[in-house]
Amino acid sequence: MGACCSWCKDDDTYTVRDVDQERTHLLAHPTCNSTSIQHGIPDDYQYGSLPKESEEQASLNRILEEVSSNVIDVGALHNCIDQQEIIERQNLYNAKLQIVPLSSVAHTIVSLRQNSACLLKDVPGPDKVLSRNIGLPGNYRCILVHINEIQRLLSSMSVEHKGDLVVQF
Repeated sequence: MGACCSWCKDDDTYTVRDVDQERTHLLAHPTCNSTSIQHGIPDDYQYGSLPKESEEQASLNRILEEVSSNVIDVGALHNCIDQQEIIERQNLYNAKLQIVPLSSVAHTIVSLRQNSACLLKDVPGPDKVLSRNIGLPGNYRCILVHINEIQRLLSSMSVEHKGDLVVQF
């Protein structure tokens, strides 16, 4: 199950009661769903009084409540875009691709053939550029050169330890 953190902590404008949405809390009562289980009767249990909750357990419950309120349950999302809207968007994108002049596509192909330092480029009309036969052997050599360069750079990377990433309470 995937989840995304919410940027709006106190924004419950999207919450609809009794319907699972992306803003529905995963844990309705986080304190009821705590993982601490008591086995047996504690020694300080007297005359029907409940044992005091430790500060550590209270802080863990508070963190659990905060995290559960800031998580969007992607599994509860329903497909809100119908098939007709998808087809309309596809037609709109295809119309935008048709507007791009063919000369800019040819210029892009020429600029892609040149050996440049930038590996990633924005290509207008990628379907037209990718459907053309550009000549495999030269591009294949270029790809191998760039892959070797990337492997060399990745092997030279290292992580320097600056401090603990996880700190106990």
